Amino acid sequence: MSLTGNGSFRNVPFLVYKEQRERGGRNIVKREYPLRESGGADDLGPKLPAFTFTVIVQGDDAQAQRKALRDALYAPGAGELIHPDYGTLNVLIDNFESRYNVSEQRVVEFTINATPQANDTAPDAQKDTATALTTKAGSGLNSVFNTLADGWAVVSDNLHDLQAMA
Repeated sequence: MSLTGNGSFRNVPFLVYKEQRERGGRNIVKREYPLRESGGADDLGPKLPAFTFTVIVQGDDAQAQRKALRDALYAPGAGELIHPDYGTLNVLIDNFESRYNVSEQRVVEFTINATPQANDTAPDAQKDTATALTTKAGSGLNSVFNTLADGWAVVSDNLHDLQAMA
């Protein structure tokens, strides 16, 4: 048996067994065009890390431990994962699989897929400068047009008076 250390999820203990995998990378958007040999790609930042690891619960009460870990994995929301390689993280469980067989009644194996919980999910609020500029420009132009209209009204009235005197 290849054990790498002790861990727990939502205070349910387990032994880390066999393998651990971490997935990551970058969010890349490719720009490809029909009938062209050129294109490009843009980097939109990091992908969320994801962890897959195998754990076991063992002992005379392996089935009770299996149920406790299964219930912890099914619970909604993020939970605290303590892992010898990944440290202490708040994670969301994407999926899991448990296995046991007749020849090893005192051992239950789980493969767990987890993703760290995001601390902030919404983008930061920022002032919409384009709308503010459009609003200010519109009110500025309205002011100019109103001034011109008022000036034109004075000129028009004076022309009318001059025509009446002639």
